[in-house]
Amino acid sequence: MARDMTKDDFELREDGKPIEITVFSRSIQPLSVAMVLDHSGSTAMEFANVRMAAQEFLAHLLKGDRAAISTLTWDCQPFTDEHTNADDGASTGTPR
Repeated sequence: MARDMTKDDFELREDGKPIEITVFSRSIQPLSVAMVLDHSGSTAMEFANVRMAAQEFLAHLLKGDRAAISTLTWDCQPFTDEHTNADDGASTGTPR
């Protein structure tokens, strides 16, 4: 991570025009991530690898981060800060 960057290292634009950065912090902020995993028949042979990659990603989240994982074949799961439970959405769907 680039922890030594300042707001002067960034440029924001809206409709192609620069806008001022009014709030900038280098402190670690909680992250909310939603992943949708393709669990359709076309990925059935590779889904174990897809799920393993999602689990690896979850393992790197920090305390306070929230995650939700769903599949294309199942209802969306709610956000949770219990990262081990976030993977429940990847294990409930079945390929179609």
